[in-house]
Amino acid sequence: MGILNSVFKLQTKSNDMDTLNLKDLESILRIIVDLYQEIWNDSTKWKENVVKIEKYLNGVLAVNPNDTRVLTNLGAIYSLRGEHKHALKVLLKAEKLNAADANLYNNIAIAKINVGTEMKDAKKYFEMAKKLKPNELTIESYFDPHGY
Repeated sequence: MGILNSVFKLQTKSNDMDTLNLKDLESILRIIVDLYQEIWNDSTKWKENVVKIEKYLNGVLAVNPNDTRVLTNLGAIYSLRGEHKHALKVLLKAEKLNAADANLYNNIAIAKINVGTEMKDAKKYFEMAKKLKPNELTIESYFDPHGY
């Protein structure tokens, strides 16, 4: 509970965003990664956790509009929700900011495959991702290569 206490002010309010300390970006990103992992451990948490993750990411994006980890995570969530064009726009912004994160490049490739008209570039992004390490505070969108 220590990490939550550092991120949330101690007063209780009805809306998590009212109590979220948007300046503690590292802790918020850790919570986002944990919420994402929880989805994979318990699929009944998918809708609830995705809504929370998106809310938290949009909150920290307002304070940190050029943080590539926030953009990478937001793009992954958009892609998971099937909003691949929107995801690609956010992810390409992170790429322009020179992020060196395997999750970013995998997410770009996944979004490009799902957009359809961008498929030809997807392999290049998967190859770029292989050369990088994933940032522990970013998430990778889901991709089923057998589904295509």
